[in-house]
Amino acid sequence: MNCDAHDNAVKSLGDNLPDVETLETGHPAKTLHAENIALENFLDTFNLDDAEDTCAKFPRLNAIHAHYGKKEFLFMPILSQRGFPHPATFMWQVDDEIKKSVRTLAKNLSPENFAARKDKISETLQNLRDMIDREENVFIPMALKLFTDADWLAVYRDSLEMTPAFIDEIPRWQSAQIPAAAQTFALEGKIFDRPRISLGNEIFACHPPQVQPVIRKLLEDFKAKKRDRMEVWRPIKGKPVSVQYFAVYDAAGEYIGAVEIVQEHSAALQKFAKG
Repeated sequence: MNCDAHDNAVKSLGDNLPDVETLETGHPAKTLHAENIALENFLDTFNLDDAEDTCAKFPRLNAIHAHYGKKEFLFMPILSQRGFPHPATFMWQVDDEIKKSVRTLAKNLSPENFAARKDKISETLQNLRDMIDREENVFIPMALKLFTDADWLAVYRDSLEMTPAFIDEIPRWQSAQIPAAAQTFALEGKIFDRPRISLGNEIFACHPPQVQPVIRKLLEDFKAKKRDRMEVWRPIKGKPVSVQYFAVYDAAGEYIGAVEIVQEHSAALQKFAKG
């Protein structure tokens, strides 16, 4: 992986970057670090000469989706606001490659087809290790250098709604001044991890890099009134999901924004099938 963009970004921040080990338990950066340590320990248990054991363990790596989700939807939007969009975008692209590889390899993995997938599995395990290294030495230090106290509180608040990865639970941050009601709040039926911290950001920051050009073109069409809606149907997390975009115009017909609606249709399809 060529991560020169990350290295150059960190060099530009100067010396004396904070040490994640000194942070209080529950601080979002320390939680991300704890997930990395747990993942690294899990990776150490793999023995590719033992096909049966590897096949049993490998699907558990799908938890990486939850880990990268925190990084992409909680940390990266703020890094972009602080003037570092390119390192964040590059890392998101690599994350997507790793997630796709893990998901593809884990599907129907068995000792019978292990030999054909062994080299790719080995490569994926190494890519996971490489990303741990980049997060620990580049990404987390960047966040610690650039984020404000208010940023960290917002990240922590939204992290409580997200799934832990390779650890049992998201640790509570005792120093965070967040009402108990806010700490237990959760949205039911969420399809995408779109935390409240995303509110007020550019809509592009809520989508993976490969989707952003499509979103940009769509909004351009909305503004030019070439179209006023778009609808996409696709399986997400094994469920039938529709993603709809609608242009919003004021009373004078001037474009003022867009609405994205994501719906999961399993229940409706089951009712339809039953007649």
